[in-house]
Amino acid sequence: MDRQDNITLSSNTNFLESGALLRHKGKWTLIEGPFLATKTANKPDISIFCPDFYEFEDSPFWVGTQVYELSTEDVREFCQAYLAKNTQSTVGGMPWQEPEKADFESALQVVQTRIASGEISKAVPVVFAKRSQTVDSIERAQMILQLIETSEDLYVYGFWQKGQGLLGATPEVLYSVNDSILETMALAGTCPKADSGTRELLLQDQKEMQEHQFVIEDLREVL
Repeated sequence: MDRQDNITLSSNTNFLESGALLRHKGKWTLIEGPFLATKTANKPDISIFCPDFYEFEDSPFWVGTQVYELSTEDVREFCQAYLAKNTQSTVGGMPWQEPEKADFESALQVVQTRIASGEISKAVPVVFAKRSQTVDSIERAQMILQLIETSEDLYVYGFWQKGQGLLGATPEVLYSVNDSILETMALAGTCPKADSGTRELLLQDQKEMQEHQFVIEDLREVL
């Protein structure tokens, strides 16, 4: 794939309909779709690794059609330009429905059954907020503008196509390799949403330390 340092409004539209992004150390890599699934990475260029962790399919890599290397200001400008051209706003028009307690209880039961059988040692029950309407290109542009404002210590990431995908920010990196040295960083722990901005003294919390130790042990075993 060719790399470019600018993006036009027409490309902008294509990217917001089918695209991927990563912010790393203040620099943004945007990949325009459509994407082709492949079994191996697109060396020496860039690929997206997005497996289905429930199915473990044979083709977890995705290769796009165009790569853009942009600054934060470049990303902000093209999102604002797209929104200026498409003035109809959909954010807030279709609310998200938070998961029901029964959804969590059902997911928890599956986890507990697999732990009891010795199949796994730890897992996090996964439930999702839902709504009847998929996220559109206008909302993605607005979400990216919001993610621009997050701390530079976070890695902003995203991958979407055919009405499905994800956008978010994380402090974690699966691994990096430089001069034959592999570095990895992972966090584990859970707390109620209400406490997420005020939770303190995690290093003194026995439950949180146990959860993180599972991650450490798994990394050591894999490596």
